[in-house]
Amino acid sequence: MIGVRKSEGAKRMRKNLERYFAERREKKKTGNIRVTYEELLEQAAGNEERKLLEIRTGRVREFQQLLEAFVQEGVLSPVKRSKKPGYMATVYERYEIVGNKEKVVEDPEYLALLHSYVGTKVLEFYKRNRRAFEQDREAIGILYNYYCRTEKVWMTANELGYYLFGDEKAFEQPEGEKEKQVSDEQETSTEKDGRGRYRKKAGAYTHLLNRMGFDIETDLHAFYTKEPFICQVRPSFFEKNIRKILIVENKDTYFRIKNGIYGTEYDCVIYGSGWKIIRAFSLAEETGIMETDTIEYFGDIDPEGFAIYYELKTQYASYSIRLKMEFYEKILEAVRGSERKPEKIRGKIQNRAREVLPSALQEFDTETADFLQRMMLKDLCYIPQEALILVGEAEVENTTRRIRSNGVT
Repeated sequence: MIGVRKSEGAKRMRKNLERYFAERREKKKTGNIRVTYEELLEQAAGNEERKLLEIRTGRVREFQQLLEAFVQEGVLSPVKRSKKPGYMATVYERYEIVGNKEKVVEDPEYLALLHSYVGTKVLEFYKRNRRAFEQDREAIGILYNYYCRTEKVWMTANELGYYLFGDEKAFEQPEGEKEKQVSDEQETSTEKDGRGRYRKKAGAYTHLLNRMGFDIETDLHAFYTKEPFICQVRPSFFEKNIRKILIVENKDTYFRIKNGIYGTEYDCVIYGSGWKIIRAFSLAEETGIMETDTIEYFGDIDPEGFAIYYELKTQYASYSIRLKMEFYEKILEAVRGSERKPEKIRGKIQNRAREVLPSALQEFDTETADFLQRMMLKDLCYIPQEALILVGEAEVENTTRRIRSNGVT
């Protein structure tokens, strides 16, 4: 009977995905359509949280075999450079739904125009995307003319955006973005401002860097600035060879800890400011923080908070970075012991956050990790790190009164 249920489950997943592929092809008449592993997983479950949890906990191998079958059938094409590590199966983070082929009519004048952008990938991308070329043509010309200059002044990405397009956010990257370039799939788009007027979205021209094959530093002599590194360095920091350092995600909790309400054992307290810590931590060495130091991270108990920790730990693997387990455990204990319930997550959980959550929770014991996954992914709840206020409320109240009376800020 188990085998029958498994077979029926596979049939249901296949049917859901085939319907999804047809819908996407209908919207995009020609060309391949890029999708993520997580999107395919959600569609296989029919966008039902219960079915999604069922696949994650008991049918994930069956789902991966289905993806392999679609690849063999020529329905899906994996993005080779996105192979997911740690899987026995050949699994990728991104795939392309093989779309309807566009009938290409060779236009000698059009091809000659594309060939004129020497040293770029304009021909490679726009040969089969003439409509996209017409949309991007003016911006392509501006970027190419600047690229051809023999002398360029080094400037920031924001300065370059303003210099070329009168838009300082033209090449802006979203928070949490790991790569210097974004996907070819990103389109130039607009949004309404506070007065109801349409304007370019932040990062509206970033996709052109990929389409034209430009590296913003090498080809355009521009660079993305690092985030400010905000921290409190305590006197003990200069008295030890190996220091204890704490990174705090949110401002209010950073304020409490830096003023000695919690974490008095730390030699340095860093304000992470959400995703900004990913870039800001590159300045750690300038502050005197060494790879031999003990570094702990404390953020919200939600998918995004753990995703920030995972990316930080991954990108700065040479540093010893771990979760501040004591704070997480105390928060969970305090919330469970109070009448308060975890809050509902606002907005949609990002695919990347869902994907890395199991890895980010590995430092918890199995029972706690399972509880947190259910709370965040099934019940769609979270606990902000500000819940630390529930731990030892009397002590906190006394210390807060002392801080206010002394005028500490």
